[in-house]
Amino acid sequence: MAGPRRLAVTTTLSLAAFAWSCGGSPVAPSRPSQSIVFNGVPRTYTVHVPAGFPSRAGALVIALHGAGDNGQSFERVSGLSFTADVAGFTVAYPDGLFNPNLGASDWEHYGDDFTDDVGFLRQLIAALSTSVQFDPRRTYVVGFSDGGRLAHRAGVELSDLIAAIADVGGSLFLGGIPQPPHARAPVSVLILHGDADSYCGAPRDASQDQTFDYWTGVLGDNCLSVTPSAPLCDSVGVPTDVVDKIGQSCSGGSAVRLYRLVGGQHAWWGSLLNIPGQTPFNPDFDAGTGTTVNDIVWKFLAAHSR
Repeated sequence: MAGPRRLAVTTTLSLAAFAWSCGGSPVAPSRPSQSIVFNGVPRTYTVHVPAGFPSRAGALVIALHGAGDNGQSFERVSGLSFTADVAGFTVAYPDGLFNPNLGASDWEHYGDDFTDDVGFLRQLIAALSTSVQFDPRRTYVVGFSDGGRLAHRAGVELSDLIAAIADVGGSLFLGGIPQPPHARAPVSVLILHGDADSYCGAPRDASQDQTFDYWTGVLGDNCLSVTPSAPLCDSVGVPTDVVDKIGQSCSGGSAVRLYRLVGGQHAWWGSLLNIPGQTPFNPDFDAGTGTTVNDIVWKFLAAHSR
């Protein structure tokens, strides 16, 4: 049931992000086929370190692919290494393990504990702190689809290590499971989600209102107010006119922000997102927020440290 929908994301992602794949190679070469052993299993990843990366001062971004994909493919189609060369951060692209419940590569998230990816990410961050020597206060996790789901789980369970997460096309949990636990520490959260995706919730997906409300509530960042107060979806599961939501005065100086990608489907978009009449679109994107997924994600992450 959920498998076919989630296995389709690799093709969707490749088509939506085609513009990135035509942009040439990153300035600095990436280091594929890196590995660590976790719980007796070799775990592989690709690392992209930009030229002139400032030791102990630069940021680390861990980028999680969608179900059925891998790290090297996600590097190509997301274009994050190009962004890293310009902005000066390191990106690590780990590979998910085969999930027998899905029949493809995948990540642990709330609702599917087929492996311990949270523990793997903790060990990966420790290994990269030695090999790359990034600023530990500037550690971030981003993800697409099921990678976004693991990014949320990392925000809950690894918030003692990471400063912020960004999710594109994911959600906090799958339906029919208990609410996730209290986050270990405040963590800033960015959510980008198309309203032509599973936006208002489905039998096996949390709605974006549920995801946002967790992070702004007492279990997450305990924000004192939310603007606007209106929901993203009405009582019968139809999107309202709300195009973004922000949690204000949140614990530890954290921030929670959700942007609706009007007309957006399930993809990591490479196009400009602020052009009226173009899909997807959000009228609140500008030079300050960023106008592409990568630009928006990095500007948000860079504004938050531990």
